[in-house]
Parts: sequence; structure tokens; C-alpha cells
Amino acid sequence: PEASPPTAQPKTDDLEPKLVQIQARKAEIDRRIMAFMERKQLEVNENNIREFCNVINSNQENSCARTDAVFTPRPGSISHIKVSRVVNTYGPQTQQEVAQSGRVRGGNASEDCGNSAVEERLQNLEEHLRLRHGGPVPGSVYARLKELENRVLQLEGSSPEYFESINSLKKRKKVHDLSQKYTLSDLDAKINVLRAMLLKKSTDAPAQTMDV
Repeated sequence: PEASPPTAQPKTDDLEPKLVQIQARKAEIDRRIMAFMERKQLEVNENNIREFCNVINSNQENSCARTDAVFTPRPGSISHIKVSRVVNTYGPQTQQEVAQSGRVRGGNASEDCGNSAVEERLQNLEEHLRLRHGGPVPGSVYARLKELENRVLQLEGSSPEYFESINSLKKRKKVHDLSQKYTLSDLDAKINVLRAMLLKKSTDAPAQTMDV
């Protein structure tokens, strides 16, 4: 079979100007590349001096940070270089994933309510009550609130003692708040009643000991 002719490479003049990101001469591009490499090398040298702390003078001949290094262990780290990780539990990336999963499910999944704070609180409640794992959640905010209320009622029916303990704490707090609204005359009356009770107990105690 005959070999196919080589495809002609497009010339620079044939390219559209909007497709060219950097418009500069070759010398300028080479200068930028060398400047970038020098800057990165300086950053590496600074990290080496920071991490390997036995370097007194970096301008000495026949010496470098790695050969003259003394490893300084960092608490809780097995690496020489400082590493930091950030876990974004809620943000644009998670919103994009929720939107894509909603399209896959046919549009029945929950949609953003428009307020990021309210949406985050709803999502936290839904995940805590395991509503997201059981099936698609209605898109309306009111429907999602109704679903949360139904789930709470179900849990209250299966474990009423948990909610009774919460209600008892609320009642105790209310009684404590009401006890702070007495007037001075009411407080004096209560003090007199307590004083009379203590006097009565103190007088009854010797009589009981004499009877024994």
C-alpha cells in the first residue's frame, strides 16, 4: 500500500490571534522561563535552609543545605516539609456535586434554597437524621422541613425517654428563671419562714434526745 502523505503543519500566520495566549518574541519568552526557574530555585533554597537548620553560611564552597543538614523532627509529622490540608465540608464544589446528583436522580433531589446558611443547616440536619441515605429528599424548603419533623416524631415515638430528659431540662430552666422574679417583700417572707423552720428543728432536737 502507498504511504499517506505527511500532513502539512500549520504556519504561525494561519493561526487565529484569539488562540494565541502569549504574544511575545522568543527572546522574551526565554527570559520569562529563566526568571521562573530562578524564582523556583530560590524558593527551594529557602525551604532547604528553613528545614535543614545546620547551614551557617550558604555561600560556602563545596557545601549545600542537604549535605550539611541535621534533621529536625516535627511533632506529629513524618515529612521534612510542612504539609497542611484543608477539608471543605461545604462550598461550591459540594454544591456542584449536589446539583449533578440531582440531575442523575431525575430532579427529585434537594435544591439550594438560596440562603447558604439555611442550606447548610438543613443539610446537616438531613445527614444527622439519615434522610439523605434513605432516598431522594424533596426540593422545596418547606417539604424538607416537614420531612425533618416527621423524622423527629418517629424518633420521639421509638425513644421517648430521650425527649423527656430534654423537656425536664427545659422545665428546670424555666423554674430557675421564675425564681429570680421575687420582690424584696417576698424574699423577706421566705427568709422568715425558713428561720422559723430552723428554730423549730433546733428546739425539737433536744426534746428527742431527752426522750431517748
